[in-house]
Amino acid sequence: MSESNNDSTKTVGLLLVGCGCLVAGIFIVGVLAAIAIPAFIQFQNRAIAAEATATIQWQAEQVGEYYRDHCAFPPSLPPTADPAICCGGERCTPDETSIQAWEDAGIFPPREAMYFSYETERTGPSTYEIRATADYRCQEPNHTEIIQLRDDSEAGAHGTDCKVSSEPIVVINEFE
Repeated sequence: MSESNNDSTKTVGLLLVGCGCLVAGIFIVGVLAAIAIPAFIQFQNRAIAAEATATIQWQAEQVGEYYRDHCAFPPSLPPTADPAICCGGERCTPDETSIQAWEDAGIFPPREAMYFSYETERTGPSTYEIRATADYRCQEPNHTEIIQLRDDSEAGAHGTDCKVSSEPIVVINEFE
């Protein structure tokens, strides 16, 4: 009888050690997940924001070429997509009417679905803004990037030398 009692004590002890290892393993996985998930989300948000930065820089180059050719900024252009559909991390499908308005002005926005809606605005006789906006939480725009272009033309002996310069990109309501 003492031999079977000893076996059951070993079994209970082994069971407790096994459960302890399982709990420790679950705890370690939980700690790693608590560190990795926020880091992954932050990495993903930076990648999405990089789309806006690259696109508005590309559009600024096109507006600069337009300015050098016409000695004036293009007209203000409508949003490439309805900002309400750029919601919750979904890609915005471009609005064909808006895209056509941009192309008619000689500025070629991306035709594929993007995370941001892009628009331009003449903010004064010698300034122009290109804006990228995303509504990542479906509440209000929570990531906006703006690049401002400025007329730097100089009058010379051979007429006006049409030049444009850009300010650094301003980020408003950055992804958290």
